[in-house]
Amino acid sequence: MSEEKDREIKRLKSELLDRIDTMENVSLKLEKACTVLAYWLVNYSYCEKPDPRLTFHDCVPSKNEHEEIHRQQSFAWFWNYHEIIQFINIVEDYVRDSQKLLEETINLGCNVIQPEQQEQALQDAHEGGMN
Repeated sequence: MSEEKDREIKRLKSELLDRIDTMENVSLKLEKACTVLAYWLVNYSYCEKPDPRLTFHDCVPSKNEHEEIHRQQSFAWFWNYHEIIQFINIVEDYVRDSQKLLEETINLGCNVIQPEQQEQALQDAHEGGMN
């Protein structure tokens, strides 16, 4: 092969490795987002909507066990509201970063080789393999 083809192959290999690295980075970010969401669901996902009225009736005993559980869950929602919002923001950042990396990778891929260059590269590779 010519020196020019060797350089082109090295460049393409380098771009491929960069894309693989980017995909691994995206996968890691999305895995982190899933971990945060799983934590959030385990700790703050309840069957009923939080009721702010229940959180302020500490001096009044609950009528039954169900109401006491609902009170505790409502209290957790309101007491930890800031933490819940932080979790949402963290996940949003991971997803946005992943989306940006994917868009950059896709755009890079569109600029690597034009269709006519692909055809010529395939033809050259085929001819080179026959020699």
